[in-house]
Amino acid sequence: MKIEELKKYVVHELEWLRYYALEEKRKVLNNKSSVYDQLVSIGYTKRVIPLPNRCSAAWIKMENGNIELSDYPRCVEKNIFTPLEVWLVLYPETFDTVKKYLLREVNELTTN
Repeated sequence: MKIEELKKYVVHELEWLRYYALEEKRKVLNNKSSVYDQLVSIGYTKRVIPLPNRCSAAWIKMENGNIELSDYPRCVEKNIFTPLEVWLVLYPETFDTVKKYLLREVNELTTN
């Protein structure tokens, strides 16, 4: 998978997280643990669906430096993650930009 393709999936996921994750939790997000361990759903949706299932447009298997689309849902034990989780592993220095994106402080995701 090319980085530009991954970035499209990440931006999609962030857009959905902007809506479905509680703002209070987005404000205190840190890079000490998984984004999905910290964020909480807004709670007033018609169906209760975990945030990774609701917000991710794809599942990505990441093994031995290779990243590829997966047919199976997120499963950390099997190295299947959301695009955002993969992005933050590949580009941990972008965490602050990701957080600002979630808080609508920036509208573009960069690797700088």
